[in-house]
Amino acid sequence: MADRKTSMVIFWMGVDRKEMVRAARVADDSGIDTLWIPEAWSYDLVPIITEILLNTKRIKVGTGIMNCFSRSPALVAMTTATLDEIGEGRFVLGLGTSGQNVIEGFHGIPFSKPLTRLREYVEIVRLLLAGERLTSHKGEIYKDMRHFKLAFTPVRKNVPIYIASLARKSVEMVGEIADGWIPTFWPIQMYKEGIEWIEAGVARSGRDPKEVDVAPYITTIAMDDVEMAKVIAKQPMGFYIGGMGKFYSQMLTRAGYGAEVNRVKQLYDEGKRDEANMAVDDKLVEATSAVGPMEVVKAKLDVFRAAGVTNPIVSYPAGMEQKLLEKYMSDLAN
Repeated sequence: MADRKTSMVIFWMGVDRKEMVRAARVADDSGIDTLWIPEAWSYDLVPIITEILLNTKRIKVGTGIMNCFSRSPALVAMTTATLDEIGEGRFVLGLGTSGQNVIEGFHGIPFSKPLTRLREYVEIVRLLLAGERLTSHKGEIYKDMRHFKLAFTPVRKNVPIYIASLARKSVEMVGEIADGWIPTFWPIQMYKEGIEWIEAGVARSGRDPKEVDVAPYITTIAMDDVEMAKVIAKQPMGFYIGGMGKFYSQMLTRAGYGAEVNRVKQLYDEGKRDEANMAVDDKLVEATSAVGPMEVVKAKLDVFRAAGVTNPIVSYPAGMEQKLLEKYMSDLAN
């Protein structure tokens, strides 16, 4: 397929700045579509993405994701326009609400009306990129805006905006206002429902559903030892179910994995984090990940594509030797 795409995310823990740049260069040469850089409570992603854009030529680079609380929407519009100019039109803005644990516990900001805030955030960013004045925005969170507009002309008026979301209302909002959807740990059997939610939002906006890129994070462990690959894949899932707020556990419970999720959360709450990770059921790995020998991983990614995924975002293998990394990325991208 001529439009077949594969992207990659570098996990926000365990990878230093120099390795990120090295990985970006390899991804740039290998045909990876977009490289996504998360933030959480690690590196500030803006200077990291700046360095990556300056060290690459072809690949798109996105914030994966930037939360809508810790920076103002006007600042994010300025950042977006600046990074897109540095990258000569290769920047992608990934946004999300994050969760109460991070927003209140790390940033010290009340986690109030997250979806309203995110909707207004996107509107303000789009207004400023289009060269319009903020007085045209009439919001509940951001109100009494004055007649400011950007003092320079962005390279593109329509920088792609992707939204990370898991609940129905937020997924429908993707269909209304975004160019792409980034779910995490979304079970393969739920894509039909998720895409229907996007289509409901698209119908309200009058757009074509094909305009929305379905780009999930898919834990990808390519190695011949399948059992070890499963063990590795369980680590991030256990951490997100147990330690990253309610959204992941609620989504997986809705998908029918309530007992499995509760077991992980119970162990995590008891401080048994290694046990919690290992308690992630193989069924959850099978539904959300692609693990095993490379040919098995690629076949599984095609199963995700058949379920409606248009741009799978695979895992970056931290610490991999240069030649192996080149082959890994090339195999996945082609």
